[in-house]
Amino acid sequence: MKARVMRILLVDNDRFILEAVGELLREAGYAVETAADGLEALEQIAAAPPDILVLDVVMPKIDGARLCRYLEDDPRLARMPVIVFSSLAAPDLLALPGLRGEAFVAKGPLPVVGPSLLQALAKAGQGNGEPQVYGYEGFRPRQVVAELLHLKQQQDLLLQHIRDGVLLADGAGRVTEANPAAVRLLGASERSLLGRPVHEVFEPAHRGAVRRLWDALLRGSESTDCLTVHQEGRPLRVRFSPVGSRTVPATIVLILTDLTGTDPLSW
Repeated sequence: MKARVMRILLVDNDRFILEAVGELLREAGYAVETAADGLEALEQIAAAPPDILVLDVVMPKIDGARLCRYLEDDPRLARMPVIVFSSLAAPDLLALPGLRGEAFVAKGPLPVVGPSLLQALAKAGQGNGEPQVYGYEGFRPRQVVAELLHLKQQQDLLLQHIRDGVLLADGAGRVTEANPAAVRLLGASERSLLGRPVHEVFEPAHRGAVRRLWDALLRGSESTDCLTVHQEGRPLRVRFSPVGSRTVPATIVLILTDLTGTDPLSW
């Protein structure tokens, strides 16, 4: 009887990694699918969970640690083997809240890291609870990646503690992050908001207005960048702030301010 081919989801925002490592794994007999960011990976996992997840850490939209937290919260996915494939130092990876992996493999030249990654994959699902470390002999972490991770941790800390709700959306209009205040004001879980079109997170009566304002911003309209909606019985001011070019924004930040107790004439 022919052995079942193991399915791997390889997640990395570096297209070269996806192509080169993907080809290496296919030649080794694995069925490989790829995702270029954490949101794309989350959508693919929800549709068809892979046997093994090979995961970068510092990525756009949803980073590796946050993706692991969402997997842990889902009983169907909590036991999925995860191999962390990163250019960060192992101690930094082990200290990241939420990040889990039964193996940590250092990035580097493919002839060097290929055997380490294949060794980790061969042992996937056989761990005893202690993460295994591969390819860190003589490894030098990339400083720029460590600095990006530090900036992301600072951003996360700020978002956790500010009073206003904050939604981050990608250029296609899909929610990629929601802070605790936004979750409370919108009356939805963080996980249920991820990947949804921005206008759909609001109550039906306001979705058309939110969509029209979003489209106006992408056309470069300067007429207004905010509107008032009612959500969960509260009046909210929603302000849109594109990051980057208005016509091709990498991210749009939505600030949700609770207007309860203020003069309606000021809305």
